[in-house]
Amino acid sequence: MGRKRVHDEATGEVLLDEALTLLRAGGPPAVSVRAVAEAAGTSARAVYTVFGSMPGMLDALARRGYDRLTALVNGVAPTADPAADLVTAGVHGFRTFALEEPALFRLTFEQVSAELLARDAVMRAGYDSYRALRARVRRLREAGGVHPGRTDEACCFAFHATCQGLGASELATWRPPDGPGFWPMLDPAVDLGPVWRDTLTGLVERFRHPPAD
Repeated sequence: MGRKRVHDEATGEVLLDEALTLLRAGGPPAVSVRAVAEAAGTSARAVYTVFGSMPGMLDALARRGYDRLTALVNGVAPTADPAADLVTAGVHGFRTFALEEPALFRLTFEQVSAELLARDAVMRAGYDSYRALRARVRRLREAGGVHPGRTDEACCFAFHATCQGLGASELATWRPPDGPGFWPMLDPAVDLGPVWRDTLTGLVERFRHPPAD
């Protein structure tokens, strides 16, 4: 009689690797229990044992997205200019995440649900990414770059929303089959990195001033 196969954390990582590969190739519709199990060379039972359900596996993918963003933001080495560092965190963090993992970026930020955010593990990962950004904002505040009338939460929200919008908009410029080809008048060879920097620099500069009434 053979030994009972144990579906552990290592199995979960293999399943997530395959799920991410499927997500990259075909978006969320391509990620099914059967497809992931077959790609990983295991059974559907393994998916249910490790993740509990298909939504549970998507939650785990979203956690990977938040973890990736956290690592990118934290990977920006601090300099003597906290304002420039915050801008770089946006370009290096959010833009890199969006361009390197577009499907995961969309899943993490555009296809997030209340049910997903209600899961403790996802919420913790999301909060870790928030804390990474907040640390940059607080350093800017300590240097006098944030007006006392502005809260860290409001600054983080504005910065995150701007980065998410820039990321989604840049991905929308990609030509089919990678994207819808929005902004067809825009030369696809144009580097939008300077647009990110200009936009975020203006926003961060505004943090020094009192909020509008």
